[in-house]
This record gives sequence, C-alpha cells and structure tokens, in this order.
Amino acid sequence: MLTRIDFRWIRSCVAIVAVLVVQASLPAEAAQTHTLKPGETLTSIARKYGLLAQDIVAANHITDPLNVRDGKVLTIPAAPKPVKVAHTLKQARIIGGDRVKVRIAPGGESRLVDMFDKGIPVTMTAHKEGWAQITLPDGKSGWVREDLLATPKAKATSVQVAHQTPKPTEHKSPKPIAVAHRTEESREKVRKAARGRQMESNRRTAQKHRKHEVEVARRHQKEWSKRGKQYASGHRSYGGRNIPEAHVGDKVNNEVIREALSYRGTPYRSGGGSRGGFDCSGFPSYLYNKRGKGLPHSAAGQFGTGSKVVRPEMKAGDLVFFETVRKGISHVGVYVGDGKFVHSSSRRSGGVRVDSLDSGYYKGAFRGARRVR
Repeated sequence: MLTRIDFRWIRSCVAIVAVLVVQASLPAEAAQTHTLKPGETLTSIARKYGLLAQDIVAANHITDPLNVRDGKVLTIPAAPKPVKVAHTLKQARIIGGDRVKVRIAPGGESRLVDMFDKGIPVTMTAHKEGWAQITLPDGKSGWVREDLLATPKAKATSVQVAHQTPKPTEHKSPKPIAVAHRTEESREKVRKAARGRQMESNRRTAQKHRKHEVEVARRHQKEWSKRGKQYASGHRSYGGRNIPEAHVGDKVNNEVIREALSYRGTPYRSGGGSRGGFDCSGFPSYLYNKRGKGLPHSAAGQFGTGSKVVRPEMKAGDLVFFETVRKGISHVGVYVGDGKFVHSSSRRSGGVRVDSLDSGYYKGAFRGARRVR
C-alpha cells in the first residue's frame, strides 16, 4: 500500500519529466543571419557585428570571398569574448616598440584589438605566461607581450643641499604615534586621487607623443609637397636626385602620384574611400577609379589585379602589398619611386603618409607589387 510520502515522490518525478518534455519541444534559438545587400562587403558586414571578415568566411565556408552574390544569407558567428582577469598589480608602463599588437586574450592567435606605436602610456594590471594585461589611456583593456612593454624613465629632480649651520635640536616631548585607522571612505578618496594623478600623467605623455607625431607629419608634408610639385612640373628630379628610368611611371601614374601626395595628412577612416578619410585599400581604389581603372576595396582583392612586377622594375604608380596584422595580404600602398610609397597608415600613425620600403617594419612585411593596367 502506497503511503503519503510515496505519492509526493511520484508527483515530483512526474513534474520533472513534464518540464523536460516541454523544454525539448521548444524550438532552438535561431542562429543570427544577415542577407547580403547590393553594395555591401564582407568587411563592412563584419565591422557591423564586431567581427573580422575571415570570421564570416569561415562560418559560411566561403571559398571565394571576392565573389559572393547579392541576396546570399550569411550566418553571423558569435563574437569572441575578451579575457579579463582580476587586477593583481598596477604598474605604469609604455609601449616599447612600433606597431605593437594588443589582443583580446593572451596568445599570438587571439583577436587583434589595435596597434600602438612606441611611447604610448599604459597601466599593467596583471601578467600571465609572458603576456601582460594592460589598461589603455581611453580606459579599454587588452593583452600584449610583456617583453614589448618598457618602464617609463623617472623624471630627474634637482636636489639643492643647503649649506647652513644646523639648528640646535629642540627636545620636545614625544607625541603619541597616531595609527591611521582609515575608514573605507577615506581610503577610496586616496585611491581616487592616485588614479587622477596617474590619468593626468598619462594624458600629458600622450599629448607630448601626439605633438611629436604632428611635428613629424608637418616635416614630411613640407618635404613631399616639394616633391609633388616636381612631379607636377614634369621634371624627373626627386628630392634633389634624378629618378632612374625604371622608376618613372607613365602620364596617368604620375597624375596618380601627384594627387596621392596632395592627400598627405588625410585621416585614416576604417572602410573609408573618400577625401574625408581613407583606409589602406580605399586610398588606391579612390585614386584609380577616378581614372577609369576600377580596383576592389580590398588589399587582397587588389593583389589579384594587374600584372606582377619585381622590385627592381617597379615604377611610380605601382601598388605595393604587405602582410601586417594577419596572415595573407592585409595592407597596400602606392609606390612613388626612390624606395618610397604613400599609403593610408593607421589612425594613430597620422593617416595618409609616406614611408620607406626599406624601413625595419615594412621591409620584413613587403610581399610584392602589381602594375594597374
């Protein structure tokens, strides 16, 4: 004979089974999708959802990213979450090199947050397996290799020693030592004041760094304005030297160079392709599309156009390509001759500027050149 306790146990089991059946009958949450519209690119869609283009390519098994038809329904994968650990320290550091990569998690394969040049102040809050968790001046956080951080130099303070006759020591009755039993509120005030001083110090350092970058950009602009006028006048003189015949482009390419140099100082804008701001591939695409030579708005796509050119035979107007923030072609510029190229660099590097193919960074990242037909 069943007791009251047995009936209660049976009712509980029945209720649990009913809940499981109802949950199993509910439809699973639909994956997020996006229908490709005319004029959209995988890059613009990825930016909309906080992803990279290769994330969408991998999630949809796309074999040819440059030829995806309009109307295709794309599966949008979940964005990777940044790794944050508890703050175990608070040490002032500065970026110790140029174009140092900050990632969302420790490890060279994790997602890239941004790149910073030497001298940018940061605060190290934790470290793990050779990687440091840092807080940036704008409050964002990320991970960077610990060996790419440097300790800021301490400001020298002048100490003046006063050569005076010491005053006789007054023997006063010792005061009782006050043990500071600060309340939580007073401790928070002290921490807040310390944070304010650190932020002010970081702001001043960043301001000096920006001032230096502006000064360098101004010097570059003055020099390259002079060289741009030499192109406009039809001379083959380049910065006081004659351009070798192999480096002289045709009339259309020289027009491209004159216009490209006139845009120095134009800010970098992700996805930009107009005078208001360019990204790296939008810059040559804008210059050549105006002259009836269509180029895709993608560094990898532009690498597949035109004809291949070896470096000794490069001419002004040829496109030069680099492998920078990820595997494969990820950056492009326009060759101006004499081993230099003009390109839209990163936002923190001043936008459109001129650099050398033989500089330490770009020399190792150079992957080839193409001539636009």
